[in-house]
Amino acid sequence: MGYVCPSDPASLEVSPTPERELLEVDSWVQAAMQAEDYASALTCARAMRANAQGEQLHWAVWKEAQCLHKLGHQEELLQLAAGADAGKFGGRLYSLAAELTLGEPRFDRFAALAARATEDLDWLRQAWAQQPGPELACQRIELGLSQQEPEEAFAGHLGLLELAEERQDRNLACLAWQLMDELKKVCYPADYLHELVSRWERLSGLLAPAERQAWEEGRKAYQAGAAGEQTLFEQLLVLGVSPDACDVAGRTAAFGAAMTGAVAMLEWLREHGADLDRPNYQLLSPLMAAVMEGRTEVVELLLPRQARVDRRGPGGNTALHFAVQKNRLEIAEILIRRGANPALANQHGETPRSLAEASESEELHRLLRPAQGGLLGGLLRRKG
Repeated sequence: MGYVCPSDPASLEVSPTPERELLEVDSWVQAAMQAEDYASALTCARAMRANAQGEQLHWAVWKEAQCLHKLGHQEELLQLAAGADAGKFGGRLYSLAAELTLGEPRFDRFAALAARATEDLDWLRQAWAQQPGPELACQRIELGLSQQEPEEAFAGHLGLLELAEERQDRNLACLAWQLMDELKKVCYPADYLHELVSRWERLSGLLAPAERQAWEEGRKAYQAGAAGEQTLFEQLLVLGVSPDACDVAGRTAAFGAAMTGAVAMLEWLREHGADLDRPNYQLLSPLMAAVMEGRTEVVELLLPRQARVDRRGPGGNTALHFAVQKNRLEIAEILIRRGANPALANQHGETPRSLAEASESEELHRLLRPAQGGLLGGLLRRKG
């Protein structure tokens, strides 16, 4: 065959094997595999794995796996993949194991390990399309966040919630709840936020008592604020609920009141120590919500009380961006009087001024364009 296999492979199982002997075994493995003598190659690879360290060990694990695959010893290969450290060859080993277990519960574990080892989101998406699983969902969240692909992380989280609902699995529901702490570090997209609220309405019954209580308190606080129900919120405060308690979307009572125009509720919340500028997990502040909903009275109330007029929201937009986008002329005037900057650019390079110039509203255009005497002068000329 053009190579010589050691007559007694067991004699190599002495730790540590000298470097020279490891290189010799390495050459035997490669020669045997080239000659398709996989049984002998397997013997040599195992002898090498028993004595090697570091990259040589990882290489030996991968060669042993290849030999097992060629010999049809699939269960042994899977046991090797589940317990051995293949280092930089891990992606290949776990991908092979995933291929062999497609359609089995074990696929989820091996596919997640392969995705972690390769850090390949495309591979992960393909694996998810073939067979979704909780470990793949968690890996999708981890890779999405680490690679600054938050949409991928949110897709993984919704996938985990879907699996929890399909299986009515308490453990998965609790895991999905805990993972929200990681997702709060990035801005929630609007579609994910709405889907998240809907999913938890159906899944809250699967949560552990403490987590369910937190969900209930946040939901009730937001709903009380949106409905202007001071009495209900007082009852929550008596029970120890924070005035800044929020639902799974990060919406507080103040946020709800700002959206619906519950001015009296906002005043009451401020008196009870609520933060009137706390944004939701989409980074929308109560002020921005009020602007988008056209709640002029709320805007006038919030600006002298905590609300930061140029706070950045989703996409780097400010309240004035939203006022122009929604064609809220009166609100835009209020924001400018309170110091809103029409020259602040969002993540797309758009300023409130450039949006006004591109809009069909001549009044907004006049209000925000630079003029002699500055913006205030332009505003006063419009009033005159």
